[in-house]
Amino acid sequence: LGAPAVTAQWAAAKQTSAELTNITLPSTKTKLAVAYDNVNDRATQYTDEIGGVWKLNAPTVDGTEQQYRSAVLANRPSGYWRLSEGKAAQAVNTVSVPRPTPNNGTYSNVTLGATGPITGTTAATFDGTTSWAELPSAYVPTTGTGALSLWFKTTKPGVLIGYQSFPLGTAPTSGLSWNPALYVGTDGKLHGQFWTGDAGKTMASSATVTDGNWHQAVLSATTPTSQSLYLDGQTAGTLTGQIQPNGLSNHVYLGAGAVSSGWPAAPTTDPSGHFTGQIADVAAFDHGINAATLYAQATGGATAYDAAVVDAHPSGYWRLNDTAGSQAAELLTSQALAQNQGTYNNTALNSGGPYSTGNTTVATFNGTTSYVQLPAGAVTRTGGSASVEVWFKTASAGVIYGTQSFPLGGSTSGQDWSPVLYVGTDGKLHGGQWTGSATNTAVSATAVNDNTWHHAVLTVAGSGSTNIQQLYIDGAASGSPVTGTTRYNGDQYVYLGAGNTSSGFPAVPADTSGHFNGQIADFAYYNYTLSADSIGRHYTYATAPAGEAGSQSANYRTGVTTNTPSAYWRLNDRTGATVAQDTLGTALPNQEHGTYTATTNGVTGPSGASDGTAVTFNGTTSSLQLPASAAPVRGANSIELWFKTGAPGVLYGYQSFPLGAAHTGGVDQWNPALYVGTDGKLYGGLWTGDAATTLASGRSVNDNTWHHAVIAGDDNGQTLYLDG
Repeated sequence: LGAPAVTAQWAAAKQTSAELTNITLPSTKTKLAVAYDNVNDRATQYTDEIGGVWKLNAPTVDGTEQQYRSAVLANRPSGYWRLSEGKAAQAVNTVSVPRPTPNNGTYSNVTLGATGPITGTTAATFDGTTSWAELPSAYVPTTGTGALSLWFKTTKPGVLIGYQSFPLGTAPTSGLSWNPALYVGTDGKLHGQFWTGDAGKTMASSATVTDGNWHQAVLSATTPTSQSLYLDGQTAGTLTGQIQPNGLSNHVYLGAGAVSSGWPAAPTTDPSGHFTGQIADVAAFDHGINAATLYAQATGGATAYDAAVVDAHPSGYWRLNDTAGSQAAELLTSQALAQNQGTYNNTALNSGGPYSTGNTTVATFNGTTSYVQLPAGAVTRTGGSASVEVWFKTASAGVIYGTQSFPLGGSTSGQDWSPVLYVGTDGKLHGGQWTGSATNTAVSATAVNDNTWHHAVLTVAGSGSTNIQQLYIDGAASGSPVTGTTRYNGDQYVYLGAGNTSSGFPAVPADTSGHFNGQIADFAYYNYTLSADSIGRHYTYATAPAGEAGSQSANYRTGVTTNTPSAYWRLNDRTGATVAQDTLGTALPNQEHGTYTATTNGVTGPSGASDGTAVTFNGTTSSLQLPASAAPVRGANSIELWFKTGAPGVLYGYQSFPLGAAHTGGVDQWNPALYVGTDGKLYGGLWTGDAATTLASGRSVNDNTWHHAVIAGDDNGQTLYLDG
């Protein structure tokens, strides 16, 4: 930041801005005067220059699903469960989107700040000769479903988005791979294809797009063998054929991309396909999308369009509305960055890592007090396929990765724990998800306590009672596999460099907290079984001479992200999903999401809109369990929801024991914070120590119509709101 920017930021933070109450002309006459209602944050009266007084009534609102959602999010809720998943096992927390790093792109010779396609947006301008932007390699389309969406404005041919195996500027030749996934051809039409093996099959619009107007382009594959091209919300072409990887592509470019004569109307005068014009609002999805629905939201302005994109569950969203710098900010991960940070405890940082080339530093653990605490729920799923991957270096016994239901060092009585990966007192690596027996653990064939770097992978294959777990050391299988059904064994506390142990585990470290003495790097986990080939490639990326392609460190990281680890968490799940998904791919149960039991999902919600569905509870066995963080604590709190019923029942409650369990007053705690009473009225109250202080509505709500309820309060008092 330069000195002017720093000065401006300080001034913005420290200098009080007064309300504009009047404007006085040099003649001392009043040009205008305004009076405000500061409680409700609006102007109430306007006096014009001839003394006329205009009273401003409270505004009326004819809302939409997007407007309501935007209003809720604008008030920065701590948790927001929309209950609009359809057939899902989890209720997505819209505002908790854990990710460890932003998936920002990089600009090169791009001019920022042009007027965008949607009211309130800006765009990036590409000059047609040297401009481009690169997105993370994890967004290279491979096989299966997916979608790309963007807006563009041009009068010339050029590549909008392409992926390839080589850096931009290299001429495409035999042995390399490339695909201009969306481009404007020399015929002025929009062309697009997820690679199917034949460039000649690329779809094309019937209309021309080189008219200097804004257009939305969407390439969407709803199945692994069918894809469609959309222009401005309308189908422009369809293509049938197996979508497949295009070689070892690891570059994704906006505003440029390799192109050759095999593609119809290809802009081959520039082999790098530089685009001339503006691009905005680029989104990537790991599933097909409804292009018409997305396009229709653009008329509502930037807020409505952003809400529509987010609700379509993108894996990445770059608005290209940056005002300066070289980073194309990825909206979802940038906002979520702080939500998935691990916590260092007595570790030494910036030690040398496992790679000979590249900028790689790691954490050192002292063997007595060091550990890294990961977010709760940062575990692989149980009962199905999974993988855990890590680099480590040690000469001692200790736990590399452990999960448990209680804090490190706490009482183990009635608790669960599992040292998923540890170096035993026999010097060998031990690993395994819990199967009900501590002795049912995979063991490496060779010792790993030689104080050199080792690459370790634990894979779990199969499902149900056929789970097979296998350890890999330095790219190759090591030791015999073990069989048994993997199951839950604590995930509220997740640690690297420590983890509870017990005498039941083979060659277990003597320290019951399993403190690790050494170094750990590049921890990742997956909710599928990494293949032996992928594991071997990862090890090769890290150890083979890097050459000009990139450092060993960068190559390894690219290899891992290409395999879509669950360590890079996604926004939320879509209709039909059973768990939350991470930005890069596979399913990950999220501790911030809720769990449905015996509910009917996907019913019409209060807005009546298709993207604002609700959940039906049957009155006998249905429930939705939210995470413990959704319970109010002392101080200011608000609970807000919509409901529709004809019978009494609890809308929202929090308690110290499982639903249905026996409970005793004075020992256990519970509070039905919002409920419909037997008299048909709405009741609500944040716990004050006396149930009799619960508030009640002045009218009944058991009329089987939708109602909006809020209980809001702090240490000074509470208010129950009904329908606003």
